[in-house]
Amino acid sequence: MRARDRCEGTLEDGNRCPATTRLEVHHRIPLEAGEPRHKSPKNRLDNLKVLCKACHEKAHHPFKGVPKKKRIPKEQMALFEVEIV
Repeated sequence: MRARDRCEGTLEDGNRCPATTRLEVHHRIPLEAGEPRHKSPKNRLDNLKVLCKACHEKAHHPFKGVPKKKRIPKEQMALFEVEIV
């Protein structure tokens, strides 16, 4: 219900992503390899986010295409609310 069939990602201008197709479920805290999905507390709604394919890719690879000297150190990423998974 929260996503209302729309991506919950945020664009660079701060607006919500308008995508309504190719939606995927993103785990903010990722599941461990071999962890049974149906029993994991990580499958609770507060740990899940609906993202379009592009935003999901960005959530997992936020520095893709950014030169190394322009990347923000991981310690400072929390200031920008960017998820590193």
